[in-house]
Amino acid sequence: MMPTWKRVQRGCPIDSGMTSNGFTLIEVVIASFILGTIVVGIFSLMTLTLKASHDGQRRIVATGLANEKMEMIRNLPYASVGTVGGIPAGSIAQTEQVDRNSQTYTVTTIFGILTIHMMVRQRAARSTQ
Repeated sequence: MMPTWKRVQRGCPIDSGMTSNGFTLIEVVIASFILGTIVVGIFSLMTLTLKASHDGQRRIVATGLANEKMEMIRNLPYASVGTVGGIPAGSIAQTEQVDRNSQTYTVTTIFGILTIHMMVRQRAARSTQ
């Protein structure tokens, strides 16, 4: 005697004579899991791409600010090259806030023995809502 639960086609017992074109629950669960994994991967990729784009924009602005400060220093007379209250003393502010593209950046200028170090940081964005 053959058991009635053995399937010939999807979900149909041998003796019933019916055919089924539907999906079983396990097939739907597996398909949903695969589709969900793909969607999460795509959204993660989009988020990563947007973050990289914004980081690139900020890096370009920071490079422009550093170049602007270096050109200003190059055009000063030698006796004025230095920071206010720093060593060597001069007319350049050690720290200043600069607004570019609706973002506030902090430009810090430090003079060393043979080098000039500049650090440009973006302040945390504050929402106006």
